[in-house]
Amino acid sequence: VPTVLVGFRDERGTVHELKSFETSTMHRLVRGAGREPYWEPAACINFGKGVLEWLLASLAANPAAAHYVMRYEPRQSAILLLQRDGGGGGGDGDSSG
Repeated sequence: VPTVLVGFRDERGTVHELKSFETSTMHRLVRGAGREPYWEPAACINFGKGVLEWLLASLAANPAAAHYVMRYEPRQSAILLLQRDGGGGGGDGDSSG
């Protein structure tokens, strides 16, 4: 992947700016290159770990044969796990955490 397109959102989830970053130079952004970094690597890893732990626990508590969609809702600052019917369409059963 040569480039990554990043959308910068406000607190309500509205994208106000798009920036394209070359993946070969993104490590400079993490370290800051003389300015404040865009993100902290440890915070990203810890967030991902928390999401995966929540996802595994949620799936373990629900039917194994079900289909799920994970969705981020910026206005709620929440990640939702929605159960879909077996046909891949239809009602959203919210299993959010």
